[in-house]
Amino acid sequence: MGTVSEQRRDGAWTPEEDAVSERVSTEVVTRSGRAAPVEFRILPDVVQVWYRRECACVVDRTVLRTWLDEPWKPLVVDDVAFSIDRLLDSRGRVAVSLPDVLVWPLPPNTIDALTRRL
Repeated sequence: MGTVSEQRRDGAWTPEEDAVSERVSTEVVTRSGRAAPVEFRILPDVVQVWYRRECACVVDRTVLRTWLDEPWKPLVVDDVAFSIDRLLDSRGRVAVSLPDVLVWPLPPNTIDALTRRL
C-alpha cells in the first residue's frame, strides 16, 4: 500500500505511481505568503512536478538533467518555469515558478538531490 499522496482523488491507483523511483520534496512560498509543498516525482523517462496535489508539469528526465548541468536560459514546461536567480548569489541559484508562485529559489540540497537522482 502507498501513501495517500500516491492515490488519485477517487482513490484508484495510477500505473505511473508504481513507476515512481524517487521523490524530492521542497517548500515554496505562494503569493499569499503561505508555504506550499512541491514534489518532484522521478519516473524512468520523465520528472513530474506536483504542486497542490496536481501535476503541474511533466518534463523529460534528460532535458531536466541537461538544463540543471548548464542552466543558461529559462526552461518552461506547461505551468512550470525553471530559471536562474542571480540576485541571491553571483553563481545563480535555480528557481522555480508555478501557478500562484512568482519565483522561488530552490534550496541547494533540493538541487543536489534532483541532480543525483537524474
